[in-house]
Amino acid sequence: MEHNNSRMAWGDIAKGIGIILVIMGHTFHPAGQVCKAIYLFHMPLFFFLAGYFFNFKKYESNFISLIKNTYNRIFIPILFSFLLFYNVLNKYDLITLLYGIGKPIPEWGINAIGFAMWFLYCLVVVRILLWCLIKFSEKFKYSVFIDLFITSVLVLVGAKIGQIVKLPWSIDVALVALFIAYAGYLCKEFNIFNNIKFCIFILSIAFLLGYIDFTFLGLSMNDRYYSNYPLVSIYIAVILSIALVYISKFLENIKIFNKFLAYLGANSIIIMIFHGIPHSSHGHVICTLWRLFISVIIIEIIASIKFSKNIYGAKSIKEIFLK
Repeated sequence: MEHNNSRMAWGDIAKGIGIILVIMGHTFHPAGQVCKAIYLFHMPLFFFLAGYFFNFKKYESNFISLIKNTYNRIFIPILFSFLLFYNVLNKYDLITLLYGIGKPIPEWGINAIGFAMWFLYCLVVVRILLWCLIKFSEKFKYSVFIDLFITSVLVLVGAKIGQIVKLPWSIDVALVALFIAYAGYLCKEFNIFNNIKFCIFILSIAFLLGYIDFTFLGLSMNDRYYSNYPLVSIYIAVILSIALVYISKFLENIKIFNKFLAYLGANSIIIMIFHGIPHSSHGHVICTLWRLFISVIIIEIIASIKFSKNIYGAKSIKEIFLK
């Protein structure tokens, strides 16, 4: 996920909240009520933010530059982690690394890549699809409504494919996530976060729609579960993501929260890769805090070494709190 030159603190705060939910989602029982609520919007939030901060103008006439940026920001950390950590523990084989999905395919001998790393592979596909969508839209002068129709159809296509086969790099999930990323991109283009009336409207319906989705529908992107009405769940996930952004903008002004959440958000890729290292037999909350604590230690170690700091784009606590 990339930011524009002027880094927005609320973006890191939103990712900080999201990454805490990711840890909780891998700590609490996956069939429990907590995970069911978290899954409604925690990964959609990251796709939404990826779309919001996608700088199309930077890559508009230079697709190769987009690929290079994606390689440096996403693939280099994955490969470095695999070579220096996962391969040492013989946790993953080469096929698993190349296929890059979050759920195993036993009949094919493919294991899950582990924890939230599938998201990074999927994000690569989403960024490419988003570039193509916007590029063709500008070239052929499509309206926003045509783009929303196309991405809505792709939600249905991706959801259907996911019921049949798990594609490499979670391409089927990427087809679903494209709508979410494009919604984030449109929110930036139309500057909706400065619209107070829209803010009040979203916050007033977000809880109600979230309750409806939690009670009657449900969503889990990595599990390829989109309920019987995938479009409805995805639309609600977008609304919940927008609501959380508004909350993050509010927290930006509360000093006791903003710096630490921004710190976690700025290092969200590191946490996604490494938060599964520590295992704990303690309760869900204690295990979540333990994994968060170990993740902070890993971030600080990575940030203290220039080579690894550059690879992961790590930000130390000192950098964030003194900024």
